[in-house]
Amino acid sequence: MSISSITVRAHVTTACLALIAATAASVPSFAQSQGGSAASGNTDSSSATMALPTVVIRPPKARPKPQQQAAKPPATQPDQSQETTDHPGSSAAGSGLGGRFTGYTPNFETPAAATKDGLSIMQSPANVQVVTRQTMDDHQDISVRDAVVGYVSSVQPPSATPDSNNFYDGFNIRGFDNVNIYRNDLRVWEITGIQTSNLQSIEVLKGPAAMLYGRLEPGGIINLVPKRPLETPYTSIQEQFGSWSTTRTTIDTTGPATADKTWLYRINFDYDQANSFTDFVKTKNVFVAPTITYHPNNQFRFNFDYEYQNSSFVDNSMGIPAVGTQPASLPVSAHGPQPQPARTESTRLRLDLRFQQRLEPDQSFRLQRPGLPAVLEYRRDV
Repeated sequence: MSISSITVRAHVTTACLALIAATAASVPSFAQSQGGSAASGNTDSSSATMALPTVVIRPPKARPKPQQQAAKPPATQPDQSQETTDHPGSSAAGSGLGGRFTGYTPNFETPAAATKDGLSIMQSPANVQVVTRQTMDDHQDISVRDAVVGYVSSVQPPSATPDSNNFYDGFNIRGFDNVNIYRNDLRVWEITGIQTSNLQSIEVLKGPAAMLYGRLEPGGIINLVPKRPLETPYTSIQEQFGSWSTTRTTIDTTGPATADKTWLYRINFDYDQANSFTDFVKTKNVFVAPTITYHPNNQFRFNFDYEYQNSSFVDNSMGIPAVGTQPASLPVSAHGPQPQPARTESTRLRLDLRFQQRLEPDQSFRLQRPGLPAVLEYRRDV
């Protein structure tokens, strides 16, 4: 309350007291005029006044300020180096660092590898959709295109335009063709037949991301997150069968290489082959991906990844030849004019060295080298 408001209230109170005093003074005089009592009959009416108590005006007490609540400690990212298997983990690490259990959705309180900012998927302004290992297993996906197209919104195969590259693995995100494919945040150059057997998850970052990755299409990117070795021994053997004599054998084995569990290993093997409704058309693929991890403590981790892939196939784009103005009278299984078409074979090798040193709970230092030049990154989570 201000001083001016106290002064106004004091004047109002004084006027009220004067009115009360005048009223009280008139009451004895009225009684005396009516005869009064015997004891006060000879008393002058002007002297018959009542004494009023002293009125003290005090300013109101100031209200106590509400106590400020103690600031909550900032939320810390879970330590992914600890092995946990009882709840879905992050996109990059599964349940724990390289865990098996992921569920159908990742833990949205953990960051995605594609955003590079350390923010959780829920807090990040970027639109990131994750295809987990559990989803790929349930769909029985063999290639990355099988895992992404039809299950991630706004992602389609490349359009059939002269500017689109339909031979190599590519995608159309939000209407933009030739989006880039990354692996552990590093560019994967034009290859075909990318396997899912050694992938932990597939992250689809939608929208412009040139600030993070440099020049690329504004539709987005696709980031492949590989599996990591486990401290718990684990071996999985799976056999798949499909139409046109399709078979696929996958082996996934991991565990500690030493008793103190500072050295870990993981090997993924994939062999698949398939025929076609067209004669002589056949695809065959052999894929081996060993990885070794060294982590003497929770602050330091070194990963060595190696990939070998040999693919061979016969192109099925010849079609039925034309005779005059209509197709030739041949069965649909005929392979065009070539009775023995040529087979295409390709071999791909990839070596990836990566180490990460955690400086503080919210800071990390990473060096990754899949070739030349090497990639050096310092990250601080906010």
